[in-house]
Amino acid sequence: MFRTNAALGAIALLIVGGRALAENDAHATSVGSLTIVHAWARAADAGEDTLVFLEIANAGEADRLTGAATLVAGSVLIVGLTNAVGEISTSPIGPVDVPPGAFELDPGGLALELRGLRQPLGIGTEVEMTLSFEKAGDVLVHVEIEARDAMQHSHAGHAH
Repeated sequence: MFRTNAALGAIALLIVGGRALAENDAHATSVGSLTIVHAWARAADAGEDTLVFLEIANAGEADRLTGAATLVAGSVLIVGLTNAVGEISTSPIGPVDVPPGAFELDPGGLALELRGLRQPLGIGTEVEMTLSFEKAGDVLVHVEIEARDAMQHSHAGHAH
């Protein structure tokens, strides 16, 4: 009986402790077997477009990112990035597979493009975005706003 109660207590502590960690660590969000971390975008003015980058850790079966939405932009597209003579261009590519393990939307390949910003995105602020996955469903993530020329998430305000 003591072992059962101790085991249940340990499980409860892990669940409550994990929930507390997630509540205090808004830059990491989980849905199903997916954990989304370090969502960030480049600063931009209202009316402009900007790109969102993030990391996904998939501890389960392959899934598919089917889309995203946010109130701060007219639309959100999954895009591929190309660099031609120092000029970055985007092309809509539609849903992308998220294999087991680590997967990134980064300045070297893929991004979520926020088109037609309805408000300015200033450095140090954050916006909410809903990501939609084929199997895991929808998840709300907090996107931190970095400098216009940022090439990576700055980790400002938190440590690992």
